[in-house]
Amino acid sequence: MEHIERDVLNPLQPKAKGINRKELKREFGGKLIFHGGIDIQYILPRGTIEEVESEAKDVIETYAPGGEYIFSPAHNRLMYLLKTFLPRIEPLCSTVGFTINSLSQPVIRNNFYEIL
Repeated sequence: MEHIERDVLNPLQPKAKGINRKELKREFGGKLIFHGGIDIQYILPRGTIEEVESEAKDVIETYAPGGEYIFSPAHNRLMYLLKTFLPRIEPLCSTVGFTINSLSQPVIRNNFYEIL
């Protein structure tokens, strides 16, 4: 395993004023690791399953090339998010190959990092 020093941009709130995913990736890709980016202001609390899946795909397609992305909601309070948005968290995770086995003991399995 190679050791690299790189700053992480977190949180990545997509609804914040002036935030544009593609511009951020173009300007800071290769310089920063992006962490988050899944909208928790509209998509997770109120979005349809299709909107959640679309959001996940767009975030992955934008930030993941080059392997400089940590897939996560915009803020990483995982247990709060799981309990609050579980009906939308499951399709969000399944869109990128994650599975959640239980709410109290989330176990995430995937090949996602191998893809990056």
